[in-house]
Amino acid sequence: MRSCGSPLATRIGHPRQLGITHTWLQKLVREFEADSDEGWRLLAAEGDPKFADLNDARECTRENEALWEVVSAAMNNYTHAVSSKKRRAQSKVVEMILPEQQAATDVA
Repeated sequence: MRSCGSPLATRIGHPRQLGITHTWLQKLVREFEADSDEGWRLLAAEGDPKFADLNDARECTRENEALWEVVSAAMNNYTHAVSSKKRRAQSKVVEMILPEQQAATDVA
């Protein structure tokens, strides 16, 4: 891949070409940085990465994206429901206050 010169473009572009998210790749990098010996153990045990490993990573990415869509939709529904309850509560307060104000102006 030809880099645009931007570190962000490189961090996001390379994983995108592989069909995985940059977040997932960052997670792996952090894990290997925390225990670099683990990378060497994996290489010795399993050899170089294979296309099957890439396909597994892609599938994991698809599952995470599908889960995120479900969670995001649920949060939107929850937020809307809370907002609706809040508006109804505000309306009730206004209804309780307005009759008192009208009665006060009628007496005056």
